[in-house]
This record gives sequence, C-alpha cells and structure tokens, in this order.
Amino acid sequence: GRKLWECATDLACEILSPGATAATAGPPPIKWGGATVLELGCGHGIPGIAALARGAKAVDFQDFNADVLTEVVARNLDLNATQFVAGDENAPRIGLYSGDWRDAATVLPRNSYDVILTAETVYELETLPHLAACIARLLRPGGVALVAAKTYYFGVGGGIRDFERAARECGLAVGPLRRYSDGASNVREIVCATRAAGDDAGASAGAS
Repeated sequence: GRKLWECATDLACEILSPGATAATAGPPPIKWGGATVLELGCGHGIPGIAALARGAKAVDFQDFNADVLTEVVARNLDLNATQFVAGDENAPRIGLYSGDWRDAATVLPRNSYDVILTAETVYELETLPHLAACIARLLRPGGVALVAAKTYYFGVGGGIRDFERAARECGLAVGPLRRYSDGASNVREIVCATRAAGDDAGASAGAS
C-alpha cells in the first residue's frame, strides 16, 4: 500500500540501469520502447514509472486498494512522470485498476502485456496461486514478468521459492536475474517468469 519497500526500489533500479535485465541466466534484454506494461500490487508505482521513463507505450497500475491508486500512484505520476505522459497524441497510455488478482485476471486484457512487474507481493502463501495465474493469463507469449521480493518472509511464510513453484504450476518458466545480500538483512532477489512464444496456455490459466 503506502509504504515503499526495498524490492520496489530494486526493481526500479533494474529497469533504469544500462542494459536493463541483461543477465547470463535471465531473458534477452527487454525492449522497453513501445512496450505494454502492467505493474501488479503496485503500491507507489515506482517500477511502472521507471518503465515509462524507458519508453513504454502503455503502463497499467493495479492495486487491491483504490485509494492507493488515487492518492499515492496518481500523485507519484504527477510528480515524476509528467514529462513522459503529457503533451501530444503520442503520449503513453496509463490505466489504474483496483481489485484483487482474480479480478485483474478477468478484467484486464489477457495475453496482452509485454512486461509484467511486481514487487513485495509474494509474502502470503494463500495468494501466490492467484498471482501466478494472473501473470500467466495476462502475459503475452514471449513476454517477461519481473518479480522482486525477499527470498523468505520471516513470520509470514512466503517467499521467492514459493512463487517459483506456483508460477511453474501455471506453465511459466522461471529463472534468476539478480540477488542482493548484505549479510545483515533479508536476502532480496529479482526473478524472471516467461511464457514461450506461441504458448497459448496462458489464455486458459485464469485465476481461480
């Protein structure tokens, strides 16, 4: 919601870095220019705004709480993205959507996003299948989802490994991209979830 978590910052920095998402074990570098992007569980929306800065042609922001979208994301867009979204008819399209991931999987256009972003959203075991199914349904064949989170959320039970299992059960391929460890705080990671080009399974992988 209203707190800016470390992994959202990690993901935004990854998007904005030179050669973003170029890693030995990761997917090919994402072509941000002209990309259609969705940020799930967006909170402050910083990764989505970073995608706008990289030239995305459309970014949809989704959060469970409507007031987070209208009071936090909209303000951050006003403060940080005016130069990307204002002016002419070629300005990027921006959408704000509230509801849970089961709603998003049916309301948003399936098989249509080049890139899906999400940060700090894998801490609840019971919602992981809904998140993974939402990504599988909405990501286009050949698309990439970047998931930034802690390896393990102490006291809650979720983490990156649990998301990877849920994603594979939905037919997604998952691999590592970045790992952050300072020896003092929780280990943080960014992983990539992908759909193979020509894979139509996501169309029927809807949230249940």
